[in-house]
Amino acid sequence: MPNCVVIRPSDANETRVAWKIAIERTNGPTLLIMARQNSKIIDRTVFASSENVRKGGYVLRDYGTPEVILMATGTEVDIAINAAEKLHKEGLGVRVVSLPSWELFSQQSDEYRESVLPRKIHARVSVEASSTMGWEKFIGDCGVAVGMHSFGASAPINKLYEKFGITSDKVVEAAHKSIENVKNW
Repeated sequence: MPNCVVIRPSDANETRVAWKIAIERTNGPTLLIMARQNSKIIDRTVFASSENVRKGGYVLRDYGTPEVILMATGTEVDIAINAAEKLHKEGLGVRVVSLPSWELFSQQSDEYRESVLPRKIHARVSVEASSTMGWEKFIGDCGVAVGMHSFGASAPINKLYEKFGITSDKVVEAAHKSIENVKNW
């Protein structure tokens, strides 16, 4: 759809900004993709400002010097945060990126996109409870996509996350696989 912007916010704070973007945009439709379940509110005193949704993607937090990047949309951002904390406890440096709008992110300068997703960091994992199609442009040759590879199902969200492997433990495994992919590249 021409000039369409899709935004999948992670929490109420990102939703507030996404709603403002939708109201302000006059050059095409804006789709806000919301979760059915309740989402945790990300503590913005610890993590970056939700105003960064306007850029489509942003560094939510670095845990040390990044060796691997975990990027997510929607409520899966919380899964990425939990995985980052586990990886950091293992001694790995991790960057968590909230990427609620690919369209808005692609409109940013090369310098900005490079500051969020530096080319020198090849170990990358995407997390989204949807199709993994399209993530390859962000995760590259060594990255691993955690998400849906089939049609979904109906059940409580935690059961679905477990069934489809969209958990912080699976993201940790994917991060280790991506790091191994980089070593073998």
